Amino acid sequence: MNNTVEDSPEPQLAYAVIFGCIMVLGLPLNAVSLWILLRRHSLKSPNVVFMINLAVSDLLLIISLPLRIYSYATGTWTFNTVVCKSAKLLLYMNIRTSSIFITFLSVDRLLAVVYPLRSHHVRTASNAMKAAALVWLTLLLINIIEVVNPSRGSNKYNESFCFKRGPDKQDLPAIKMFPQAAIFQLVLLVTLLTVNVVSTLLVSWTLHKHLSDCAHVNNKVVYHEDSFTIPKN
Repeated sequence: MNNTVEDSPEPQLAYAVIFGCIMVLGLPLNAVSLWILLRRHSLKSPNVVFMINLAVSDLLLIISLPLRIYSYATGTWTFNTVVCKSAKLLLYMNIRTSSIFITFLSVDRLLAVVYPLRSHHVRTASNAMKAAALVWLTLLLINIIEVVNPSRGSNKYNESFCFKRGPDKQDLPAIKMFPQAAIFQLVLLVTLLTVNVVSTLLVSWTLHKHLSDCAHVNNKVVYHEDSFTIPKN
């Protein structure tokens, strides 16, 4: 028997439209971005490496959206448990990897602007690819452990809606059931946010300082040029 998510179909249709717009816009934009990065820039700089991984991360979310659109539009879940868990795995991978790669981009910009000479040997495409591979492997293992919960019933997602919005302990990732893991995830989130904010502030301050120094030097040059002007008779 197919169960509806809510008694009213309006919220379901609204979610289906929203996710549909995200898929229609996100799929071609991310595909084009990925093609341009690979075709014109290749893997020559850490910035490009992180941007390519960020585009791949977004594509993981987009390819899972058709299932959500169908489910919210119909209010039913007709697929098996494996499909549901796979869709959730893609969602968790996107949320976490995109946050980390955005932070990597902020740190890379910080090193390039604030410490350009000292970070020259650190900011390499090889190091960026190693960092990206470590992120993918680590988060893939963590997300698989969270999504594949042995305590769940094997027919659970055949009997109810996969993408429930209401609080359901069975649908929560396993990491939320363990206080230590929840604290670690909170600390990680705060750390990523702090690194992004601090990096942005330092980059902005450094650029403002450089602009001020350039303006000061230009004023000196103009002053000296005026001082050595030969008066006309």
